[in-house]
Amino acid sequence: MRKRVCLAVCLAMAVPACAQADCPVPEGWLALQPVGASDAVVAVQLPSTPLPVGELFDIEVSVCDPQDGNLPLARADAMMPAHRHGMNYRPEIAGHGPNLHTVKGFMFHMPGAWQISIELGAVERQRFVLGVTAE
Repeated sequence: MRKRVCLAVCLAMAVPACAQADCPVPEGWLALQPVGASDAVVAVQLPSTPLPVGELFDIEVSVCDPQDGNLPLARADAMMPAHRHGMNYRPEIAGHGPNLHTVKGFMFHMPGAWQISIELGAVERQRFVLGVTAE
């Protein structure tokens, strides 16, 4: 029984490593964390860190899924978890290459901790998040 548990844990740990090997994060980009199980790797390139308050900015989003090479970026948003509210603006998704997108029109209207959220998929959605700071 113990050997089966160990094997299951080792296999579970190997799946994300395989996905990351097939989908490396571009240098200088930040990987988002999946909310739930996913083989996809989502990474963003931010214009600066910390991010500006009260200024529009765009982000670049890289999407790689070794299981489904054409997984669409369905939604991009951000919220302040501590305050339980989002942005006053709705960003627009603009694709400009296979699995590479520009999301335009983010604006953080308050300083503090924010969470960028990216959703993938046409029918079944997969969500990815990244904690960032606005100053």
